[in-house]
Amino acid sequence: FSLLIRAAKLVADCGEYLCIVRDISATGTRLKLFHDLPPPGFMALELAKALTVPAVVSVHNSRGICGEVVAQANMVIAVSEAVAQRCIELGADPARVVTVHNRVDRELFSPTGEPAPGPAGSPKLLCIAREHQQKNLDRVLEACAMAAREYPGLKLVHFGQSTRDFKKWPFVQ
Repeated sequence: FSLLIRAAKLVADCGEYLCIVRDISATGTRLKLFHDLPPPGFMALELAKALTVPAVVSVHNSRGICGEVVAQANMVIAVSEAVAQRCIELGADPARVVTVHNRVDRELFSPTGEPAPGPAGSPKLLCIAREHQQKNLDRVLEACAMAAREYPGLKLVHFGQSTRDFKKWPFVQ
């Protein structure tokens, strides 16, 4: 750990940023910035250029995607088809966009076998999602309706902001 109080300038293709270097240690550097940083991903692009390594950008939602970042990235990893499509609309090369869905532990969660009973004895599906296109609540409701035919008493428990009227779905709690 070395205590420093020095003026510095971060220089990147996207701009120059005045800062003060507060300290440097084995775990990193602390800076005091006087400007807003560029959108997420710009500094990763700069670092990749400096290190001469490919820039891989992971995009988790469609809010705040910077078209310039996804357009310059060597690879864009999106968590859904909707997010991948939005990256392409903003300038990403479709050949460099890959969708990797959120992972599920197949040993704990399996599409075969009996569903585990919920606290009240009936099986429950938990959905934690806000009302947004990328969350695709319509698909969740369709899937739950299909599962409810096979598992009578199935309940969907939804947490998240939504203006949707869930009363027309008898399995929603």
